[in-house]
Amino acid sequence: FQQAGRAARYDVLRANVERANIEPLVIQAQNDRELAVLDLKRLLNIPLTQPVALTTNIDSDASQAIIVALADTTLLPDRSSLRSAELTVSARRAGIKIARADLLPTVSVSFTNGFQAFPPLGFGIPTSRGFAANSFCADGASPTQKCQNGGWFTDRSMTATVSLPLFDGMRARSNIDLARAQERLAETQLQLAREAVAVEVGRARAELNRARTVFMARQQTSADAKEAFQLASLRFSRGLSTQLEVSDAQLALLTAESTEARATYDVFLAAAELARALGRPIPLPPTT
Repeated sequence: FQQAGRAARYDVLRANVERANIEPLVIQAQNDRELAVLDLKRLLNIPLTQPVALTTNIDSDASQAIIVALADTTLLPDRSSLRSAELTVSARRAGIKIARADLLPTVSVSFTNGFQAFPPLGFGIPTSRGFAANSFCADGASPTQKCQNGGWFTDRSMTATVSLPLFDGMRARSNIDLARAQERLAETQLQLAREAVAVEVGRARAELNRARTVFMARQQTSADAKEAFQLASLRFSRGLSTQLEVSDAQLALLTAESTEARATYDVFLAAAELARALGRPIPLPPTT
């Protein structure tokens, strides 16, 4: 246009300066992308020399679905820390019942079954079952007398014992008090865990609302910048505006689109943080 006499030298210089000012941003963006790829390979334990291709896409439409899925305020957190604290309280309550068992009487029953042998002479090992009869007695014994044959006789015994703790030095009462104190401590820890999770969920939900508000505003800004660029291009083609106006409109459009992409990225991160706080699966970007 300058060579054709339709643009001034000032416009050319201004366009060159704007281009030179944008080049460092491009270089910085390329460097940030390379660093992000290296960080991704490190997290996924992929060799640094292996090429990778992303299969996910930061989609603004998908972020709307994620926001709707997590916007329900009736969703209750399902965290492993809360379940662990609740189970600890249940265990401490059962410990009180166990400690109270020391106040109850103890009943024990035992049964013993065995065999005994009484050899009449020497230390020989009996080889028969034990019997008692008059025929085993020595000569001259009374007819009513019975003697054993030196065999194995069954020996059975049963014992029943009932013990009642009358005084144990307040040991049982101390164990009960200790179990109750552990229960109160577990309940306090459960309450603290619930408060911490509630605060975490509240912060994550507030961050998601902020990211959603910014995202909606950036979407409108991007749409307005796109329309402005189209109008500037149309005016330039009709000779009603200069190339600088088109460049300014294009730069504003690129800035608005970059800001919208960043807002979409923030929505995904806020949704992931809220899902983690609620103990739910992390929503991932859709695959291309």
